[in-house]
Amino acid sequence: MLKSDIQKACPGSLIVLFDIDATAIGGDVSRFTGCTGLDGQPVHWRGNAYMPAAVYADGFEVVGQGALPRPTLYLSHVNTALVGMVRALNDLVGARVTRWRTFDQYLDGGPDADPNAHFAPDVFRINKPKGPNGKWLEWELVSSMDQQGRKVPGRQVLRDRCVARYRLWTGSGFDYSKVQCPYTGTGYFDEMGVPCEPASDKCGKRVSDCKLRYPDNQPLPFWGFPGTARTRR
Repeated sequence: MLKSDIQKACPGSLIVLFDIDATAIGGDVSRFTGCTGLDGQPVHWRGNAYMPAAVYADGFEVVGQGALPRPTLYLSHVNTALVGMVRALNDLVGARVTRWRTFDQYLDGGPDADPNAHFAPDVFRINKPKGPNGKWLEWELVSSMDQQGRKVPGRQVLRDRCVARYRLWTGSGFDYSKVQCPYTGTGYFDEMGVPCEPASDKCGKRVSDCKLRYPDNQPLPFWGFPGTARTRR
């Protein structure tokens, strides 16, 4: 749907949303957007509420040579619950920031709502605060690859298995609090790839399982390395 809509003269209003995930450093996940819903209410997408706030980021441009981009994230510190967490957790250094871009017709609650219709997310980590600034909280963001002392790749190279954490059925719904796989769809499959009820939904971690859940999506959000092959002599 996204691929066809972006070809239209009026594809819709672009919505930019931010996840600030501080769970790895002892905090919570905060979600913000520069847009507002009806009557100034939060914007809902993928089952999550994004609080309206003065928030934006720049510097995401990617070039074919030179250093990796280091975007800057700006968030107004007026009436945001994030301020306390910033003070308690070393300015959120190490927290993961995800920038999502989608169109307004894909937001939750509409006839065309689609949690999987979005541009490729930009995923960075907070490297250091910038400022001081009396109006904004400012951070320099870095790619997960742009970290001194880190080895590439940062995880084991597995050709045929995805290592991302998949959603968990709790008995009444799915728990997405600690997942890494972005799938939130209503197609349910067991470990063998057989259609099933939500309670039995469990990913088999193969490329084929990813294709079942994303039949029209390229590239797949697969956390393995399917292009890797054994070296032949």
